[in-house]
Amino acid sequence: MAKIQSARWSAKTVAVSYKLFELTNTLKIAFVPGKDDKWLMYNVITAIVLSTVIHTLSFILLKLPQAMVTTFLKRVFN
Repeated sequence: MAKIQSARWSAKTVAVSYKLFELTNTLKIAFVPGKDDKWLMYNVITAIVLSTVIHTLSFILLKLPQAMVTTFLKRVFN
């Protein structure tokens, strides 16, 4: 029984690994052009802008509840 479960686990692991390989290969083909340096520069700039926007938005969303609680406590205790 343990060998059957081990075989199933191995098959699932191989399937997940294959899917991850396909995904990373697809992303590589989409975002890393072979001979077009201009397109690669556009992708790098887009990645930098996108990561900056996402980081800033997450920082704001993390600080928002803290600011709301601080404002609420000031109103209650003043």
